[in-house]
Formats: sequence, C-alpha cells, structure tokens
Amino acid sequence: MYHIVICDDDTLFIDHMKCLLLRAGLPSETCKFYSYLSASEFEADFPNFYTIDLLILDIQLPDVNGTVFAKSFREKFPSSTLVFCSGKQSPTPESFESEPYRYLLKTWSDEHMVEKLASIVAHIQTEKTEPFIHAGWYSTHIKLPASEIMYIARGRGCSKIYVSKTSPYYAYNDKIICKSSLSDLHALLHDFYFAYAHNSYLVNLQHVTYLNTTELTLSDNSMLTISRSRQKEFQSMFFRSMNSPHEEAVRIILPCCLVALQNTSYFRTSLMPF
Repeated sequence: MYHIVICDDDTLFIDHMKCLLLRAGLPSETCKFYSYLSASEFEADFPNFYTIDLLILDIQLPDVNGTVFAKSFREKFPSSTLVFCSGKQSPTPESFESEPYRYLLKTWSDEHMVEKLASIVAHIQTEKTEPFIHAGWYSTHIKLPASEIMYIARGRGCSKIYVSKTSPYYAYNDKIICKSSLSDLHALLHDFYFAYAHNSYLVNLQHVTYLNTTELTLSDNSMLTISRSRQKEFQSMFFRSMNSPHEEAVRIILPCCLVALQNTSYFRTSLMPF
C-alpha cells in the first residue's frame, strides 16, 4: 500500500493532483491519499502515520513556509520522498536542506506534470520494493523476503533470524543467521513494519497476533517479552502499523479493541497474520 500525502491550501489542486498521479502510473487499488490544507493540520496527524511514501508539499502554506515545515517533516520521516510544488516561487537554497526529490511548478501543463510525476511514481515504487535479507546457515546462503521474518534477535557478532511457519526455511529457524547488525537491519526494515520490542530483538508487527503490556505472541504461537523501556514505543508502532496498510478492516475492529484494552490488560486482533 502506498501512502500519499498532499498538503496544499487549494482543495481543487489537491483533487487534480490525485488524478495526475493516477495518470502517471500510481496504482489506484494500492494507494491511499491523505489531504491537508495546512502544515499544522498535517503535523497534528504525524503520530497516526507509520510511514509516508510521498509528500507533495506546497511552498506557500497559510500558516508556515513549506520549506520551513519540510525540516520538521524530514526529522520525523527521514526516508519519505518529499516533493515541493509551487505556483510561482522558485527553489531557494533553504528548500534543499530537507532533501526534496523533485521541485514541481503548478504552472506546468498537465502533460508536462504527468511526465515529471511518472518519474516520481517510479521512484517510490522502487523504494517500496520489499527488501531481501542475505542470510543462511553453515554453507547455505539464501535471500530471505522481509515478509517471511517474524523477528530478528541479536547474536554474537551476527543477527539470528526467525521465520514464519509459511516460510520454506521454517525448519531451519534455530540456524538462520545474518552478518548485519540489528541496528543496520532496523534501518533497512523500519518502513516495512519492524520495531524494537526489546533492545535485543526486532519484531515484524505484521506477525503479531496477541499483545499486552509485557508480552506478545507471534503467528507461530511463540512468545516474546516486551521490555519496559520499549513498551510505549512498541504499542504505538503496533497500532500505527494497523492503521496504515489495513485501514478499512481496522476501522471496524479497532474500536472493539480499545474497549477491550480499557477492561483488560490483554489485546487480541483477528487482523494478523497478513
């Protein structure tokens, strides 16, 4: 699922930009648009996003200059693709401090805009491609899709990888290792719903089936402890991961879950595994 944010004070432009993005090749069945008329409105929603694939940001917003707001956005979403779009203002040295991918002008024709947007769509599609982890055991080497990984634990000079029951490598769960450090793997996998439940392991949130304040259960019924220092962050990431790729299902189930959380320390979701 692609999460596309357009922040502009012109609602007609927002609607038109959505159409142009679809014309440029963005798949309508796997994209979700979010529209904001001001930077403050968008910033207030930051906690509700796990990841943002593309932000199209107006330079001349009613409450703040877009180049200034872009710095706050970049701090929160360092790997997101940022594109400035302006009606008349030319790029300034400050506008490049937030590392925008492109700078668009609203005065361009639709044909020219679609041409430029096509390259942006191609870029985010490349960025969104599921990563593979180079791992193995003994003399066997494999390319492991991130979606098959349930969690990754810190080992001695390596990282130990535990895969789901549906993985063809499940029988080797006690043997699969990766030479990359846990912090390097977190940098690679963060945008694909991996989060620290403990300083010693990363968990694939899409394989969490049961959660309370101190423990979680994975799709193969194995259990992991959530450290006290990671509880708040992990639970926040978990709910945000639910809200991002499965919003329609969550809209129905989440209110029930919140009621359950008020009445018990346990939380079970029928959304997982995906």
